[in-house]
Amino acid sequence: MYTNVIKNYSLLIVSIIVFLSLTYGQAQETRFGIWKNQEIEYVDQEINVILQRNVRFSDAQPLLESLPINIVNHFDKIGCGTLRASAGVNIFSLMELLERSPFIKAAEPNQVTHVNGVPNDYYFTKQWGMNNTGQNPPSGTVDADIDAPEAWDITTGNSSIILAVLDSGIPLDGEGVILTHPDLDDVNKFIVGPNYSTNLSHCLGNINNTGSSRNSVGKIIRV
Repeated sequence: MYTNVIKNYSLLIVSIIVFLSLTYGQAQETRFGIWKNQEIEYVDQEINVILQRNVRFSDAQPLLESLPINIVNHFDKIGCGTLRASAGVNIFSLMELLERSPFIKAAEPNQVTHVNGVPNDYYFTKQWGMNNTGQNPPSGTVDADIDAPEAWDITTGNSSIILAVLDSGIPLDGEGVILTHPDLDDVNKFIVGPNYSTNLSHCLGNINNTGSSRNSVGKIIRV
């Protein structure tokens, strides 16, 4: 009897998981459309809305309740929320209607983005140190680089990784090789090098896909 109870309980759990998976999958169906003269991918029938500054949800509530929508993510402290329009409703027309309200600062599709290991910055192709294809300039040697795209296929870092950039004023031993501070006495955790005149922190991490003409080696790290 105990075994049958366990089996029935397990079957119930599996059924619930399958139901939730199917429900979530249906809610996350995406579509492609044209918005502001660009093709975008967005979650079907969903709209992200930002309230005007100093506008409370209760101010906009009568308007929202008059429209064929449901609230998916309730409005937070800074006035951001997600709505889902009823089936068959044109969300682009609905967004225009919402933005005409004095309570609404912005309404836009709930867009979908995809992670791309290789940055989409225009100038990335010129960073031969990251990925040297013999590009011109500088007409370099193919593959004379640090193999950044190949490394990003393995990992793009982790937010738990912290890199510390130590400039002048850090005490070294008499040979100028070993850091004498007790928290920095492991030679496997630091590299002693020259004083860099470049923006070293940006080279190490945090800048990618920004159109800034440079991309960092470590994408998801803290510096």
